[in-house]
Amino acid sequence: MASKAQRGWKLFHSLRVASVLVGGAFIALSGCSSGGSSTYGVDDNPEISVLVDGQKLSDNTCAHFGTDDTNGVIKQSKKLTITNTGSKGLLCVKKISFTTTSTKLMTIAYGPHTLDTATCPGGLASLDVGKSLIATVTYAPSPGEEDKATLDIEHNDYKDTTKYNNMCFDISAAGPIIELQTKELPWTNPKASAPTEKCAYFGNVGSAALVVTKLSDISPNSPEYKITQQPTVGDQISPLGSTDNPPNNKKLLKVCLVMTPDSNPDNDEVQLHIYTNDPVTGDSTVRLYSKFEAASSFTVTCQGNDPSVIEYNFQGAGQGVTRVCNVHNDGPSPFAWNNPPTIAAIAPSTQDEVDAVYALTLQKNGQPRGKPYSAGSIAIGQSVDFSITYTPPTNGMPPPAAKLLIPYTQTPNPPQTVEIAILAASCDTPTLVFAPDTMWLYAEKGNKAQGHIVFANQSCAPLDVLKACVNNGTSNPSGSDPCASPQYASKYHGLVTPVGASKIAPSAAGGSNGQFGIDIEFHPPDDNKINANDLLHVVYCITGSVSGGDCKAGYQTINLTGNTTAGVKLPSAILSVDTATPASGKPCIISGALTLGGFPDGKTWKWALIERPAGSKAWIGDSSQSTSDASVSFVPDAKGKYTVQAMALTIIADDPNQLAWTPPTTVSLTVQ
Repeated sequence: MASKAQRGWKLFHSLRVASVLVGGAFIALSGCSSGGSSTYGVDDNPEISVLVDGQKLSDNTCAHFGTDDTNGVIKQSKKLTITNTGSKGLLCVKKISFTTTSTKLMTIAYGPHTLDTATCPGGLASLDVGKSLIATVTYAPSPGEEDKATLDIEHNDYKDTTKYNNMCFDISAAGPIIELQTKELPWTNPKASAPTEKCAYFGNVGSAALVVTKLSDISPNSPEYKITQQPTVGDQISPLGSTDNPPNNKKLLKVCLVMTPDSNPDNDEVQLHIYTNDPVTGDSTVRLYSKFEAASSFTVTCQGNDPSVIEYNFQGAGQGVTRVCNVHNDGPSPFAWNNPPTIAAIAPSTQDEVDAVYALTLQKNGQPRGKPYSAGSIAIGQSVDFSITYTPPTNGMPPPAAKLLIPYTQTPNPPQTVEIAILAASCDTPTLVFAPDTMWLYAEKGNKAQGHIVFANQSCAPLDVLKACVNNGTSNPSGSDPCASPQYASKYHGLVTPVGASKIAPSAAGGSNGQFGIDIEFHPPDDNKINANDLLHVVYCITGSVSGGDCKAGYQTINLTGNTTAGVKLPSAILSVDTATPASGKPCIISGALTLGGFPDGKTWKWALIERPAGSKAWIGDSSQSTSDASVSFVPDAKGKYTVQAMALTIIADDPNQLAWTPPTTVSLTVQ
């Protein structure tokens, strides 16, 4: 391809081919060898396209001028359309000229056009991207005149490749002339499970009947193509201009085929032969082939915990919340809207309510939020954002169920509509889980022991923790706040750090991990042995939020057991990560072993995932928190650090009749 500096006038090969009977006029697109030059911008790439009566002529095919049998004078006009199909810059049509021995053989008349003398000095027309110059070409030789004519178009197409080889005008010969309406039949991504039928059409533009002389066939013979429908031998099309074959509604015959691909994904190119009594091209061929293209795809990602839905967490009445969904065209073809995206009610009767609480805007990726964008397509590798603002009803009614509808077309797929669920106010109740579900601590008289309990917000709603306290096991508080009665406070267990009001956001990438921990301390008295059974209470909003003013408080309770040891050697456990390379989305196995003591019957291990990265909702569920096997499995779901804690119930080595729990031990792993 020519460099920017080398760009200038280009010359399409001039074609001079003898006419079939009387004479012919041939079109060739050419560039000027002298007289001015076009001006290019740095990235300009004008490109020329030429159509004759709306059709691009393939090799060795002519646009036929007809014969007037009344007076023998050949006179017919053709519409010539010259278009700038480049992506930037003006196409300069410098000049259109004829080479012929008869000045009256061909004439041309131009439609409205403009000229930019700066970029096309001395030219005929300047065409912006997508614009066309329309001309009418008339071929009118004198009776009996035999001549050849060449039509040259001087232009500044930036490419070096020659276009429209053998594109020509000629005079219809007397007798039948086959006109192939279909030059080729491509099958894109054909499937053996769903063969597709396609048809090739042909007509008669001659002065005598066109007759099918032989059944069509395929060469080379291929089992992948099967003719399913075709004319029989003797079927015919009347001369052009006849009552049943008028010029404005030509009669056509067709040959239809089904393509069933084999296991080899090549182009499977063959030729379909159509046999007629056309004296020149009695064996006309249609190119048959298949092509395999990558499946077109796009990705829709919405803000929130679940990118596949549009989710609005709990909000007070009248507080508008905006969510943004991004539609990215992964290619390999453009993504086009059939109609503008809309928000539709699940129940049609509530559409008015949907319109009242939802507002939808489109915006181009990278533009400020809220700036409308009404593009009709998304280029390959580009994105468009949807902003959907939800304002809860002020009448206290629940929000209407709705969905976002995106009608689209992406070649080669047929028009479709993607639906995205809208979950409004569907997550106003936090889910609080914790582990371990019980805690055992052992300490010598006068000493202390500590344990860690982790809490996780596993919902999409914020969690408001109000307070925490430790009461003795005999307390029986009433109401929703067990911490309101200080007389029940435990003498032997306490909080290492007081827990006050705090908000635990849902786990979200780049932000919170949705967890908080409480450290418990056991401190037995100095004077006697004690076995303390106490209760840890965590008070939080089980519905609503403090900021919303409609918090309904409740609490979770965890059993705490503290034992005084006197010269007893406690067992201990060690943990290891069995998975060689931990990965997001794949199970990771943690194993435990004892360094001292043995195991009783029953479930003897307690597991807890006490640390996870932001964006993770990984958790060791209730059914796996207590196991009889010395291993547990969980699935990391985000990159970062995870820490697993375990305790084991063992038989004390120097007292086979006494059981004890090992101190909490941990192991960490990192998912890259």
